[in-house]
Amino acid sequence: MWYIIHVTTTTVIDLDERRRVQLGRILPPDSPTRYLVEVSSDGVITLSPAVVLAAHELRLLTARPDLVAVLQEAAATGLPPVGSGPRRRNVSK
Repeated sequence: MWYIIHVTTTTVIDLDERRRVQLGRILPPDSPTRYLVEVSSDGVITLSPAVVLAAHELRLLTARPDLVAVLQEAAATGLPPVGSGPRRRNVSK
């Protein structure tokens, strides 16, 4: 049986004069650059990595539950889906 252990780090950060925080110092270099921000009633701020989908991409995913399953499995294992490598362009001169 496998267990996933999440390790968390606690860091104190200060707001600057414009009430902003700098996350670049505490996030790994390969961190996402877009987040959903959730602020709870007790002041806890939660950042969740986010992506934006075009409407046609959302329609594709809604219409293809099998495709969603492949993507979820890839996300869970940390491996890219089969066939997700760089596309080769056939350039003829």
